Amino acid sequence: MVEAARKSGSLITARLAMEQGREVFAIPGNILTGQSQGCHDLLRNGAKLVETIEDIVEELDALCRFHLEEVKNRHHIGEDKASDLPFASLLASVGYETTPIDVVVEHSGKTIELVLEQLLELELQGWVTVVPGGYVKLKRS
Repeated sequence: MVEAARKSGSLITARLAMEQGREVFAIPGNILTGQSQGCHDLLRNGAKLVETIEDIVEELDALCRFHLEEVKNRHHIGEDKASDLPFASLLASVGYETTPIDVVVEHSGKTIELVLEQLLELELQGWVTVVPGGYVKLKRS
């Protein structure tokens, strides 16, 4: 939240996000005007203080690492099951660590359009997931 009066509608959204355990960032403002009172209230109630861009990057880095750890903790994909897939060669181009889309395209030997279409299909089937920086193969049993 960059600027919000105490009765701002944006505060409802921020409050709901906080209740759902989502990160809420707020920038403090001038204490002499009413245009920053909402941000100050958010900060008092647990929003993350943002003074520089590093404050946001630091938090997002931690969230990305958490997401990747969650992905890694899923069940292992058996090789015999992966070979039964219609896109087994494409799935083999995606690793258990973040694999950039250009690497997937290069290793698969397919066009970017076909790769994106097939990755979407694999994502919908639960074989891969999108993460910041590319795709990750999910572990399945």
